[in-house]
Amino acid sequence: MLHELGRDAEIVAASRSAIASRAALVPTPELDLEITANVALYRAGAMTREEFVSARGAWIEVAAHRPWVSGPSGFGPIRRWIASYAEAANTAEDARDAIAALPQYLPLPSDRVRSVEDDEALGRTYLLAGRTADAIPFLRRVANSCRAADYPFHHAWANLELGMALESTDLRGACDAYRVVLDRWGAVGESRSAALARYRRAALRCK
Repeated sequence: MLHELGRDAEIVAASRSAIASRAALVPTPELDLEITANVALYRAGAMTREEFVSARGAWIEVAAHRPWVSGPSGFGPIRRWIASYAEAANTAEDARDAIAALPQYLPLPSDRVRSVEDDEALGRTYLLAGRTADAIPFLRRVANSCRAADYPFHHAWANLELGMALESTDLRGACDAYRVVLDRWGAVGESRSAALARYRRAALRCK
């Protein structure tokens, strides 16, 4: 919510506080918290790309030895990739790096196992890298999910990203996707997603 409302200063303060508080309790910050906080700092502009890449490398080295949900689906490895690469993808360069690293974490879990958050992260990463054809199936799956109420942020983000992916091939589909974003965030105020959806609808002259 803080990201949607553009309250980056609060994101930075909360992330730094979380890391500091956890570090005061144990010698090493809890791993999920550490990568989540560093991703938030990077996406808020409070950490340079070089700093984040260094922190990510250190986290991956330790996380590879941490018990994760695992099994034949390969869920554990892909979750590490999503947490450390896909969630942090903020630019085309980030996304290309993430996709280049992806083979080390394959195979992808089946549709039955992957979560809404996983598919939105995968779709957004492919979109940022300019690979719209690869992005669309993941984003459609989230946009069409019956669990939109359980994942309101990811559902709105996926519709925004789906609209962007469809602009050159399916104008009506893009307009409809942007409309979903505006309908969802209309009662929240001027969120970042709503502002971008409104701008792109206007540029496309959606009815």
